[in-house]
Amino acid sequence: MKWLALSEFMQETSYSKSQIAQGVKNKQIEAKNIKGELYLRRIAPAENEAFADSISHILDMHAKLTLAKDETIANLKNENEFLKNTITAMQETYLEEKKLIEFLRNELERNAEEIQALQKKYRLMWEKVGKK
Repeated sequence: MKWLALSEFMQETSYSKSQIAQGVKNKQIEAKNIKGELYLRRIAPAENEAFADSISHILDMHAKLTLAKDETIANLKNENEFLKNTITAMQETYLEEKKLIEFLRNELERNAEEIQALQKKYRLMWEKVGKK
């Protein structure tokens, strides 16, 4: 806290002169005389400063942790979106390949039937030629 003239200190703290004198005696208020004028300031106990530093440190850590948590959540959402898109693309590819396999099976069956028909036709033709 900064040094204040007696009148300013009394206004700011609403202390009477006797309360100020008691505070100086108890070392809760520091006093000094500059050019014949009395200046005062409150003394914060070291415990309060340490406590305030601890609270400040905890709040800083909390802010950093919250920021890290938000970044982690954002990264996980991005990763989940990527995985979802990948799985969707894989499913689409699977369905297309399944359709292609079905088409090729049908084509193979049709070709096999056509080959059988040609073989049958060829045998019949050679049987007729052999009978003549």
